[in-house]
Amino acid sequence: WFADIKGFEKLSPEGEGAKPTADKLDGLKVVDENTFTIELAKAVPYFGHKLAYIVFAPLPEAFYKDTKAAGQKPIGNGPYKFKSWDHKKQIEIVRYDDYKGPNKAKNGGVVFKNYTTLEAAYEDLKSGNVDVLRQLAPKDLPVYRQDLGDRAVDQAYSAIQTVAVAFYADQWSKPKQVDPKVIQGLSMAIDRATITKTVLQGTREPATGWVAKGVLGYQPNAVDVTKFDPAKAKELIKAGGGVPGNKISIQFNADGGHKEWVDAVCNSITQSTGVACTGDGKPDFQADLQARKNKQVKSFYRSGWVLDYPVN
Repeated sequence: WFADIKGFEKLSPEGEGAKPTADKLDGLKVVDENTFTIELAKAVPYFGHKLAYIVFAPLPEAFYKDTKAAGQKPIGNGPYKFKSWDHKKQIEIVRYDDYKGPNKAKNGGVVFKNYTTLEAAYEDLKSGNVDVLRQLAPKDLPVYRQDLGDRAVDQAYSAIQTVAVAFYADQWSKPKQVDPKVIQGLSMAIDRATITKTVLQGTREPATGWVAKGVLGYQPNAVDVTKFDPAKAKELIKAGGGVPGNKISIQFNADGGHKEWVDAVCNSITQSTGVACTGDGKPDFQADLQARKNKQVKSFYRSGWVLDYPVN
């Protein structure tokens, strides 16, 4: 994120064992108490858009004095301020009366509630215990418009859901590196059109390229490995030497409404190629991320990406 700024390579030199030769970015200059300038290493026309990303958010001095404490009681710079955090249950923020910005809070505060399942969250939404829910479980997709009436909002946004390969897993790294044809074949065994139409009730679109719509450079039908073609899928898997053990698994977080489509993807792969596929659900996103961080994913894992800023 900071690599565009002049002097970044001195702080983060490439190469194993390479040590930094500076402790500051050459491109950052303090002008006065409230102003600093940024000099880029090269022209980046959209750099102004990148500054909207959270990694560039200012941090208070207290953060640097005790980062652990700051993580438990964060200080922001918006129209609300932190009040309390009941871990894995809820976070409460209240209106910040001294806020000087243009979008002052019009209510007394907001409570962010945590749920172990989307189904439970939806029941609270219907009963009035929750005002806003940004995602629904697949089982509620057929009825949410009828249940919610004019409260229902369905708008496109630039994101992509993917099934990523854990190339470090024994299945793919031993005894030899997997042939890309195997992965391509498994991709072509997924009937994206049917799954998005039925399991996800048309609220998603089949992926036809490497990135989501709205991303600069997006091209529809840019690749053929997203086309559903069971015969070609079998051919590619066989040409690549087959799937080790003839079975795979897809890891996902069970609290995010992913089980149904993961199961559908697995069924499509198994029916199309004969490769046994099962879902590997983790109880929540934190456990899922921890397994990824510790390189404990056995085969594949659910991944995703959302457009970070208006230009990419």
